[in-house]
Amino acid sequence: MSETKTWLQIIVSVNANNSDAISEHLESMGALAVTLQDGTPNGVEEALYETEPHSESQWQNTKVVGLFDGDQDSVLLSVQFQQYCGETYPKFKIETLQDEAWERRCLEHVKPMRFGSSLWIYPSWSEDQPPPNARVVSLDPGLAFGTGTHPTTSLCLEWIDNCNFTNKSVIDYGCGSGILAVAAIKCGAEHVDAVDHDDQAVLATTDNAEKNQCSAQISAYLPEQFSQASTGPVDIVFANILAGPLINLANTLANLCRQHGKLILSGLLSEHHDTIHSAYSPWFTLAAPREKDGWLLIEYTKK
Repeated sequence: MSETKTWLQIIVSVNANNSDAISEHLESMGALAVTLQDGTPNGVEEALYETEPHSESQWQNTKVVGLFDGDQDSVLLSVQFQQYCGETYPKFKIETLQDEAWERRCLEHVKPMRFGSSLWIYPSWSEDQPPPNARVVSLDPGLAFGTGTHPTTSLCLEWIDNCNFTNKSVIDYGCGSGILAVAAIKCGAEHVDAVDHDDQAVLATTDNAEKNQCSAQISAYLPEQFSQASTGPVDIVFANILAGPLINLANTLANLCRQHGKLILSGLLSEHHDTIHSAYSPWFTLAAPREKDGWLLIEYTKK
């Protein structure tokens, strides 16, 4: 009989102004996921499940919870957290958590979310009935990035909901959980090639495609696998990553997008706009960027 998987979680009590910085600390330490929770004393706990830190907290008193593999040494993890924060580190505690407890907390906190007019993300356990004509993606919180709550993912999903995918070929570069690939299929795309340098993201994308009955329409690759399998430029390329990698990938993504095709970049803060535009302007013309909570989606058209 296999042993039950355990996790360690660091629970940090902060105010709204510090939640981003603590989220970044936990990510730098190797947190597999980050949860933001209402830290109001005796308040009703409402969590924002966020695997990409940096999003704004809506509570003045916030608990930032980092999830770590249970094989790690809790004492060393505590020391590492204090070193990251410096002498004035916030109040925190470390707990051991069983798989069932983590899953139960997700059950409590994750609710269906709508993006655009008709695209919905539903956790698999939800008993809520989707509205008529809803296009539903079933996606459970996991360890690969992308559950729809981060502003960059939300911007991409809203763009997808409004896009006509008829007869369009699509690549999701930096696919994470596969949420954009699955959403594109639900909104009419015939096939999506999903690419990520993390083998766990490739596995998550494959798993989520299966859960959404679109395995035959989504092919997930590591970059070296994709370079061998690629059949040429496509109509739409998504890249919801971060500014640094996007700059380095400019030539690669330009070659993946056919003439007059669309390149959708996200994962960008507003201050990254000019740097990104300088990197991509040799190949693309710019449509008006979309902004949400200080994050950008930039739509380009291949010249």
